[in-house]
Amino acid sequence: MVRKQWLIVANGLLWMAAGVNIARIGIKCALSIDGHAYLWAILVFAAFFTMFSRVIGKNTKRIKAMVEPKAPLYKFLTLKGYLIIAFMMTLGIVLRSLGTIPDTFFAFFYTGLGSALTLAGLLSIVKLALHSQD
Repeated sequence: MVRKQWLIVANGLLWMAAGVNIARIGIKCALSIDGHAYLWAILVFAAFFTMFSRVIGKNTKRIKAMVEPKAPLYKFLTLKGYLIIAFMMTLGIVLRSLGTIPDTFFAFFYTGLGSALTLAGLLSIVKLALHSQD
């Protein structure tokens, strides 16, 4: 059992870890191609950052609304959240392993997506730190 603040930190760290890994794959692909993948990555980032910020915000509100001051660590996500993550990881792995999608797609899409995940997770932890000092 951990305090609710640690559930929020675990949530942010999960998003950051996933984001760093996805961005790493995208950057690796971007370095292997010619072109301006970074321009498209900015658009992907903008679209997904807004969405991920909302999702993390809703999850943070859910955690703060828990009645008990402590909960098991795995409660930082709902069952639905775990299932969505498992589905998205499986989809990403399958798409990359099929080899039918060019690296140019992964270069901009994964770089933007991973950056958005990373920043959204980081900001959730920063907001927690700033508000815990009030």
